[in-house]
Amino acid sequence: MSMNAENAHRQWATDEEYVAKGGCCCPACGSDDLEGEGVSIGAGSATQECGCNQCGAEWTDTYRLTGYI
Repeated sequence: MSMNAENAHRQWATDEEYVAKGGCCCPACGSDDLEGEGVSIGAGSATQECGCNQCGAEWTDTYRLTGYI
């Protein structure tokens, strides 16, 4: 994770809090103005680089395979 100076002192959401909100808001500032890169798929999991357009925070979402439709 990287943070700009404003977010260096901010308390980020825990994994549990972030997941409970469905990953639809920035874990640093709570904004829903997010963007994400392409998804990298591995054996049983995937990752996506994400960022917040409001505060500039960056993080990686991790997805786990739980089945298929």
